[in-house]
Amino acid sequence: MITAEHITFYRKSFNRRHSFSLSGINFSLEDGYIMTLLGENGAGKTTLLSLLYGLAEPTEGNVLWEGKNIFTNLLQYRREAAFVGENNGMFPKLAMEENIRILSHLYPDFSYETWNTYRMNFDIPKAACPIEELSTGQQKKLALAFALARHPKLLLLDEPTANLDPIFRVDFMQMLQEHVAEEGISVIISTHILSDVNEITDYVMLLKQGKMLLFKDRESIMEQYETYELSNLIRKGN
Repeated sequence: MITAEHITFYRKSFNRRHSFSLSGINFSLEDGYIMTLLGENGAGKTTLLSLLYGLAEPTEGNVLWEGKNIFTNLLQYRREAAFVGENNGMFPKLAMEENIRILSHLYPDFSYETWNTYRMNFDIPKAACPIEELSTGQQKKLALAFALARHPKLLLLDEPTANLDPIFRVDFMQMLQEHVAEEGISVIISTHILSDVNEITDYVMLLKQGKMLLFKDRESIMEQYETYELSNLIRKGN
């Protein structure tokens, strides 16, 4: 289970308009559930995921994994948690298979069988060219397939289907739901696409300008708000 306890984060910038704060973040997510972070660009979704993965430390509060602060043993935590964001974490000058060969040794639970299954399901070709020469969409699919092949206990996904075609988005969400059901992992997805919420998520957190406006289970959200009302809530924050 991952828990955020009274998380506050402040990033100061010489340009005041570029400073950013995150506050009032409290939640717990048990194993086997999917949580969606909703909010407009700049709401704090990526910042929160970075804090949950230990890429930055909270100014105040704690991030707990299985009851322990993630920074007490960050290396072990990173073996059990996977994060797919804008940076795919691979060596851009090396080819795909070379990347997989090198990086797979870092994760004891990595499975080549699972990797090949998702590579084929995601229609990722065995390209001999460097990763940097692949399209943005191919690189995103590659990062997602590698993360799933690691068999993490916690999966953090930052806009995982952005700029990918709608058919893949639907297929990926279905495969993700099946993966969660089979392995009982926790998943946190950030998105501004409301359709991603309707089908697979269990919990929804709404962020607005660095603040948590609500955190509820999907059924409560859908009972309380129509889709257009939730869209207005994201934009207006009230």
